[in-house]
Amino acid sequence: MKAVKAGDYCLLYNYTEGKDHPIYGIWKAVIDGKKNIDKNAWWGMYPYQVRVKLYSKECQCVPRHSIENLVADDEGRVVNFITGYRAKELLQYYSIR
Repeated sequence: MKAVKAGDYCLLYNYTEGKDHPIYGIWKAVIDGKKNIDKNAWWGMYPYQVRVKLYSKECQCVPRHSIENLVADDEGRVVNFITGYRAKELLQYYSIR
């Protein structure tokens, strides 16, 4: 898996919250991602972590289905890294909300 680096823009995907699985953004990584920054976070279920700070003026919650075409692969799975036109479209989507 490709590692998150300090300065990368991030969206936080909630795997556990309801059927719509909201996606929160826009965040910016303040350190490189690594394992177990906080061993107790999410009950230890997700050991690969990164510290982030809010990049947008306010945290925006978007239902996954609203941006499915930008965040999911051809089989409907959320992808971990988004580049190119999809990344540009996501940043624009979150910035105009």
